[in-house]
Amino acid sequence: MKILICTIMRDVVRHPNWEHTGGSPLEGYFAQAEVLEQCLQQKGHTFRYSIFENDSMDETPALVQQWLGQRPGSVLKSMVMGMPRFRSLPAQNTQERIEGLAAYRNQTLQAYEGEDWVLFLEADILYRGDTIQYLLAGEHGDIRTPLSFSHPHDLTSFYDPLSTRDLQGNKYRWSWPPPPNDADMVKCIKGHPIEVSTAFNCFCLVRGKIIADGVMFSYMDGESEASSFCNDARGRGYRVFVYPSIRYSVVHPLAQHAWNESMP
Repeated sequence: MKILICTIMRDVVRHPNWEHTGGSPLEGYFAQAEVLEQCLQQKGHTFRYSIFENDSMDETPALVQQWLGQRPGSVLKSMVMGMPRFRSLPAQNTQERIEGLAAYRNQTLQAYEGEDWVLFLEADILYRGDTIQYLLAGEHGDIRTPLSFSHPHDLTSFYDPLSTRDLQGNKYRWSWPPPPNDADMVKCIKGHPIEVSTAFNCFCLVRGKIIADGVMFSYMDGESEASSFCNDARGRGYRVFVYPSIRYSVVHPLAQHAWNESMP
């Protein structure tokens, strides 16, 4: 299968959350992506990258361009847009921020050329390379995501409740287990895939046909840009699933290792 890996970046050469790791978000992105590439190649999959960068004041554009130069067909779009920086907290999810994120993600999709799958991969997460294999091997969902947590060794703080809602539209919770209804809570504890109305979770595998059908990111009042994407896809008959047996961490200051647990 052919896979397009889409990432948005800004000033990721250094970040205070990575000081305890001795590295940087960009170094982490490169290192983890190279393991992911090996996992894809082992299964005979091909891939290329579409990375969008805006308003970086550090060496992000040059380093990304150098890295992508070794990956034929990959593209970097770099723009100076004068956009302010926003913190990724619910209180910061203003219309300006969500519209910006939607525009950035849509920029990466301009590189789509009929790939079977599109992987939206954030630059500031810790994950195992074979996470992609688990999602590709899944039997459920045209949009598939693992569960993201706020620390690699802590299952008590779900990271992305803003964009994750059950089929009734109820938000997932910050605490474990995050599903807001009993039936989905049982599935989550057992590690079974859960159908939801919206999800993104920073590592999101999307069937390419959804992009071919013209589904894009956009602003929705009080929601993330992924909510409009999922709602549009579901309106066209596609389904969204969360895979609780696949887990990873969003970067926090003391995070040392990527991890992934698969429940029996």
